Amino acid sequence: MIRQFSKEREIAFVCDLHGHSRRKNIFMYGNNFDKMPHRTRVFPFIMSKLCDYFSFEYSRFSVHKSKEETARVTLWRELQIPCVYTLEASFCGADKGEIKDIHFSVAHLMLCGQRLLESLIVYTKIVVDPKKYPAKPIEESKERTADPTSDQGEEEEPKPAVLYTHLKLADIETELETNKKLIEITKGDEDGDDSAASDSEPSEDNLEEEEMAKIIPIKQKPKPVQVKKPEPKKKPEPPSIKKLSTTNRNIKGESSPTNKSAQKQPVPPRAPPSRSPMKRIMPQY
Repeated sequence: MIRQFSKEREIAFVCDLHGHSRRKNIFMYGNNFDKMPHRTRVFPFIMSKLCDYFSFEYSRFSVHKSKEETARVTLWRELQIPCVYTLEASFCGADKGEIKDIHFSVAHLMLCGQRLLESLIVYTKIVVDPKKYPAKPIEESKERTADPTSDQGEEEEPKPAVLYTHLKLADIETELETNKKLIEITKGDEDGDDSAASDSEPSEDNLEEEEMAKIIPIKQKPKPVQVKKPEPKKKPEPPSIKKLSTTNRNIKGESSPTNKSAQKQPVPPRAPPSRSPMKRIMPQY
């Protein structure tokens, strides 16, 4: 779709939106021209002047080997334009600006989107009618809490934000070209560790378990008390076939092996019965 659109229109800016779980603030990943490194850094530098929780220092501009197939690198090489970025918004909020140590709300992210469009107006030099679209300073955070040190408990007045109409593209480019430190601090290591980058898979920037344990100590779960279960009662063993056959024979009157041995014992002879005395007295005829 982007390739087809580039045949009909000139593409000046491509940005992929991501979330980040390691670094704070909102920042960008971009590419790098070795001979003119400031070209890919102009747009993020404009963003850093319009949004106080956008960090130019956390942004990195390189083509790491592990990112060769990402949309950022692929479109940069195909379109040959400097402004191809991945915008990273931290899951952990900001550590700078007026919303330091506060998680991003929907209003903060929407405001960042507005600043993104205002930066694009500055970068592309789009002429905006001030009568139709007057440039007004917008509060950087609509969700400020009352100052606890104040007696009246009134909200602090927001500081006026920088208006995009006050920025000139030529001044931004000159500042980047002359200040080499801004180029050096945003260089990415193209051959080394790329653990902080996450413009391919958001889960790639997750902290290792050891690093996470240093920030949020792991609670040691108490070992469960092992209770010895009572031994189950042994069921009586069923009678064997041999015992059953012996029992059945005894019931039927059959002699058991012990009875047979008893029958084999010799029986003492009986004495002959004595004759009646009447038979001796009576004569015989």
